[in-house]
Amino acid sequence: MKVLIRADASLHMGTGHIMRCATLAKELRAQGADVSFCCIEQAGDLTSWLEAENFEVLRINAKPKESDSSEWLPWTEQQDAKLLIEKLSPNLRFDWIVVDHYGLSSVWHQALRAYTKRIFVIDDLANREYDADLLLDQNLGRKVENYSPHTKARVLAGTQYALLRKEFLQARNQCQTRAHIRHLLIALGGVDEHNYSSQILQILADNKVTELQQIVVVLGRTAPHLAAVKEHANRFSRGCVTVVQGVSNIAELMVDADLAIGAAGTTSWERCCLGLPTIVLELAENQRIAAEALVNEGVAEHLHVADIDKRLMRTLQSLLERPERIKEMSTQAMKLVDGQGVKRVITALNEVLA
Repeated sequence: MKVLIRADASLHMGTGHIMRCATLAKELRAQGADVSFCCIEQAGDLTSWLEAENFEVLRINAKPKESDSSEWLPWTEQQDAKLLIEKLSPNLRFDWIVVDHYGLSSVWHQALRAYTKRIFVIDDLANREYDADLLLDQNLGRKVENYSPHTKARVLAGTQYALLRKEFLQARNQCQTRAHIRHLLIALGGVDEHNYSSQILQILADNKVTELQQIVVVLGRTAPHLAAVKEHANRFSRGCVTVVQGVSNIAELMVDADLAIGAAGTTSWERCCLGLPTIVLELAENQRIAAEALVNEGVAEHLHVADIDKRLMRTLQSLLERPERIKEMSTQAMKLVDGQGVKRVITALNEVLA
């Protein structure tokens, strides 16, 4: 099977699209597929990391935004398709082109049809037209009918299809239901563009939360505020706060934690798989539905980033005083995601290709 993945990472959009595609790509490669990526070169991209993971990357050089560009692309999707096609051999044909990009719709899909047998779209928004053969939305509460007005594709909807790496399935066997809060994990996505990690550390330091014995702050490889976060960490007792960047053992860190403060993005499903209760921060408008769904399922407390100063300590204190709530959140979280999503998605890819 020959597969091309079109996805981007940047300081603005974060790393989630690339990371979940890399999870799929590694499993496809393990099963014998030839997988390559196509990405825009820009600040915060993960092209070098993908190459270090031994994937071929077709790099598209970014340029200043055009007047008719979108929030997600520096040019039109027609231009994006043209730039990719220029990098392909005339006779090259893929079995699958995988598209994980909010800026690309049926316009782009149709332009690439001649270069692939099938198109697989990974999405979270259900807000545009899709000319796809298979579509995945791994979000909690998402239903097939949400996409019915937009595509004729076979739709995989819900957290049973969450694209999690093998390490989470393996770590799941080590998990115990949490019943107190001693170890806190702060992980706000791959970039944390606005440095909310420092803001949270400052609040915790000002309020001297003595119940917390260990705080681990995780930053992505391209996170721009590492120095500032370390400076805030120095306000705590020696050894209380650990700041790490570009880790390969995030599942292990989640298993060790009793509570996370995290974004309502793709890492939500990793936390659920490992039964980790969360104060979930809505970092962007497109995370609201996921954040509210996590609250409705009883596995998280929800804060908008604008409310961190006013509500973070109140929310944390409430959880510290109610260990039964932590236990309930942990138990419910593990029921939502079983870690088998990649296996189910690849089964669907093979079925649709057949």
